[in-house]
Amino acid sequence: MFAIIGALYWYFSQPRFSVDEINRIKTDIKLKFEERKGVHVIDIDLIKENDRKLMGLVKLKIDGLDEEITKSCSARMGDDSRYIWECQ
Repeated sequence: MFAIIGALYWYFSQPRFSVDEINRIKTDIKLKFEERKGVHVIDIDLIKENDRKLMGLVKLKIDGLDEEITKSCSARMGDDSRYIWECQ
């Protein structure tokens, strides 16, 4: 019985992305891209690959270009619950 309780405690105490953190990352991505003049974020889509890794895309519209540009994005969470994201 104690082993089951211990395993459940360990599982639920591990760092993982919350909905608020995912939304915060989307906002950070949008703000970072739109710092550049003429760049507009159309959509950001991030999904959980696992509890500590997000993968997705950002769609951009750049003034003067007819087509959208898509960049892949990822975010990873460390053991200390801090995360980093990047888009390429």
